[in-house]
Amino acid sequence: MTLEWMRFSLATCFCSRWDLRVSPAPVVRTQCSWTCTNALAANANAPYVVATAGADKGVSIWDLRALRRPAHRLLHAHGEAVTCLKWAPGEKTTLASGSTDRLIRIFDLSLVGAEQESDEAEDGPPELRFVHGGHLGAVNDFDWNPQADLFSLMLASVSEDNALQIWQPTRKAFKRDSLFEARDGEDSVHYYGEVDGDDVE
Repeated sequence: MTLEWMRFSLATCFCSRWDLRVSPAPVVRTQCSWTCTNALAANANAPYVVATAGADKGVSIWDLRALRRPAHRLLHAHGEAVTCLKWAPGEKTTLASGSTDRLIRIFDLSLVGAEQESDEAEDGPPELRFVHGGHLGAVNDFDWNPQADLFSLMLASVSEDNALQIWQPTRKAFKRDSLFEARDGEDSVHYYGEVDGDDVE
């Protein structure tokens, strides 16, 4: 079962879980942020795993079987509020987040707790694999290419300045080559366009 149909933005800092077979009231209710929660993403490849993010700039990973506290937390995932959050299709541990700081960051949660050199730690946590900084406005939304057999880890993103970008992280961003298979030896593909009504120029 997927929670995709339950995606919504919360005006409060609480997350609730319902089991409608038992009761119309929430079975569990927990504080998932100290501020407004903007995004929730269910992991289709790990049914008990959910990510939340919001105005506090962090990303929290939850195990639905134990909602008292996050299983893991990326405290400073972004410099401003996180607006959108999605798991990569076919991947249990690859998660991307977009923010009003104009960035989209891709994390590999299989690297939680990995050792870092001091200079690496300045760039971010060990889970951070790639940062897309092509947008000039706040990121409104993005999505992964669902057909990973054609272009692995390709994304499309839109920002407040009406820009649509289609892009793919570089191969060297990921240590596991199985995650990334670019065609024709290309390491990145970019399309930059302005969205004007229904037309993309």
